[in-house]
Amino acid sequence: MVNYAIILSGGFGVRFGGDMPKQFIEIDAKPILWHTVKAFNECKVIDKIIVVANHNFVDDTKNIVNKFSKVENIVAGGKETRSQSAYNGVMAVGENAKNILIHDGVRPFVSNQIIENCIKALENYDCVSTVLPACDTLYEMEGSKVKNIPNRGNFVMAQTPQGFKYETIKQAYEMYEEKLTFSDDVSLIKHYLPNTKITVVSGNKNNIKVTKQFDIKLAEELIK
Repeated sequence: MVNYAIILSGGFGVRFGGDMPKQFIEIDAKPILWHTVKAFNECKVIDKIIVVANHNFVDDTKNIVNKFSKVENIVAGGKETRSQSAYNGVMAVGENAKNILIHDGVRPFVSNQIIENCIKALENYDCVSTVLPACDTLYEMEGSKVKNIPNRGNFVMAQTPQGFKYETIKQAYEMYEEKLTFSDDVSLIKHYLPNTKITVVSGNKNNIKVTKQFDIKLAEELIK
């Protein structure tokens, strides 16, 4: 039984702009995706990696990640949503899988400790998410009006990786309906398998997701 990491690199970078998806932007002379896959390839608790590529850039993705020893497969992502890409990744996992971690390809600074903590949490839970405490005051809006100001102590902000027992995430994606949109994979689990045991592990403020141009400057500083 093995632990898989699925790296989602199927995005188009609409918010980022430019001709190439953001996962191919270089920091420290290497594409962001390269740094992300390297983090999982070097982690001792990860046995195999599947990279889900933007369907228009499969060959480019192969050129970046094929040299990593734990990369088992590179599959094309969905044409529209993150969930479609995650579905393709989960369905490509071997039947000998025990646990699966799903991670954003544009979070290149995930730490070894976070990865190990996610795998450890799956010893007692079916699902785990990496989170940070909510630091700012939260407003619940109703149109342009502030409806409620909840206690931020009851809220956390989700990062990736998110981890799952193989049977759990496969069952959820076998039920998945493409007409529905989920912002992450824990949301999908909550929708289809609401009784699933879910826990969280602490994330890291450096575990940023490169979404906008400013994030590249921050990433360049972090890698120094």
